[in-house]
Amino acid sequence: GLRGGVLPRDVADGLVRSLPVTCRVVWLGPDDGADRLHRAARLAHGNRLAMADSIILTSLLDAGATTVYTTDSDFERYDGPVHVVQL
Repeated sequence: GLRGGVLPRDVADGLVRSLPVTCRVVWLGPDDGADRLHRAARLAHGNRLAMADSIILTSLLDAGATTVYTTDSDFERYDGPVHVVQL
């Protein structure tokens, strides 16, 4: 797993380097991310979500996700167009 430093450093570094190739990286800087952060703040407040969770959720919404698979039970509070499946 990724918790507690179980992965060797070189493996973890390789995973981080591969993220832009395997995932869509969403930037949160002032030039292109301010609107996303504003929408995330509204999601956090409206659904009683932590800001980190609402940033993740906003990014998923922007990417067009229809289903989210998660072990984070906080996402059960979300009431919106994305279907949340607890693992």
